[in-house]
Amino acid sequence: MDEASQIAKAKEDSQEFAPLYEDNVDRVFRYLFTRVGDRALAEDLTSDTFIKAMKGLPSYKDEGKPFRAWLFRIAHNALVDHVRTQKPTEDIEDAHDLSSEDDPSQDSSNALAYAKIMELLSDFSDDEREILLLKISSGLTFREIAEMTGKSESTIKTTYFRRLRELKAKAATLILLILSIS
Repeated sequence: MDEASQIAKAKEDSQEFAPLYEDNVDRVFRYLFTRVGDRALAEDLTSDTFIKAMKGLPSYKDEGKPFRAWLFRIAHNALVDHVRTQKPTEDIEDAHDLSSEDDPSQDSSNALAYAKIMELLSDFSDDEREILLLKISSGLTFREIAEMTGKSESTIKTTYFRRLRELKAKAATLILLILSIS
C-alpha cells in the first residue's frame, strides 16, 4: 500500500497508524539519538514525536511535500522544545551518555566515538550539522531535508557535499596523526 493510502486509512482509524510508525521509527530515533547522544532521551523524544504526529495527523495535508519531512519537522520541534526546557548551562552537544544495557563494555567506546563525532562537527553551523545528520543518520532524501528545513534542494545538496568533503579531510588528518603517534 502506498504512503498516501496509509495516511488516509490512519486518519480514519488510529490503529492504521502502525505502518507509518514502523516505516519511520528507526530513522526518527537515529536522528534524535545523534543529536542528544542519550539512548533513553532519544527514545522519549521519539515517542513524543509519534504521539504528536498521531494527534496531528487529521490536520496533515499532502501538499506535495513528503510525509517524512512533516514527521521530521515534528521530531526537530520536539528536540528544540526539550533543549528549551533544560537548564541554561546544559548544552545538547554535551550529552554523552551512550549507555547500552545490552553491552555495558561498549559504554566508554560509544561515548568516545560520539564525542569525536561532535568534535568533528563542531566547526559547522547548526544548519550544516542538521543537514549532515539528517542525511547520514536518518537516510532522508535531499528533497525531504529541503522540505523539512525550508531550504532549496540544491542548497541542501551543496551544503551536504561540501561539508562531507571537509569531514573526510578532517578524519584523514586525524588518522594520520594517530598513526604518527603510534
